Amino acid sequence: MKSSYKANFLFFYFLSVLILVSAIYIYDSITNKSNIDSISNKNFDIVFLEKKRYLTNIINSNKVTLNTLSNNQTFQDYINNKESVKNSENLFSALINTDSSIFQLSYIDLKGNERIKIKKDLSSKNKSISATPKNQLENKANTDYFKTFINLNNGKLGISNINKSSKSKMTTIIVAKTVYDKNDNKKGFIMMNIVIDEVFNYLMKNEFFNIYLVSSKGDIILPKSEKNKEIYSINFKEYLLNSHFKKADINSILN
Repeated sequence: MKSSYKANFLFFYFLSVLILVSAIYIYDSITNKSNIDSISNKNFDIVFLEKKRYLTNIINSNKVTLNTLSNNQTFQDYINNKESVKNSENLFSALINTDSSIFQLSYIDLKGNERIKIKKDLSSKNKSISATPKNQLENKANTDYFKTFINLNNGKLGISNINKSSKSKMTTIIVAKTVYDKNDNKKGFIMMNIVIDEVFNYLMKNEFFNIYLVSSKGDIILPKSEKNKEIYSINFKEYLLNSHFKKADINSILN
């Protein structure tokens, strides 16, 4: 009888210990997961702010270049018909060298006619700069970016769609600003063509998170491989639905 009582006592004792240990383990697991999630969220905020700061600096740099050109007295004299185009071409040529990512600076009038076009050959060793002769200047009135830029308000920057060139293998965008004469009449646009491959490489680089670039239309840009970034027109929501993400996570991301 005593033996049976002792056996029952030991059984319930060890069962109680097992339940206590299990409860401690579960609590510890939940606490650790909560701590990990908290740390992950803080790290994500740090990464996001870092990427945002990087982009803001680039945009501000582009804005400074465009403002410098549009407000320069030499260029103002040109658009007010007080000076020939040559000095403005020299001005554009000097400024295109201030940023390694800019490979073209141009001035286009309201009819889409190129009036000034300065190119920098990024593939050449000395990054040679040349002014396009007048007889080789083109009309860009039918381009998508011109149709967008024509509606730009004063002081606003216009940014084109991302372009992936199959010939040069460069990923580029065009940034534009309207220019006005002395009577505040809109005369056209100054546009800079920029290579953004390095920007993408920096934005996508992170050892702790998978980072996706998503357009305002929901299209995403994904790394096809470590050495090759490609542009995909797959919808971000569709991608999430076809991936390993849970429905609750998808709603959290999209909202």
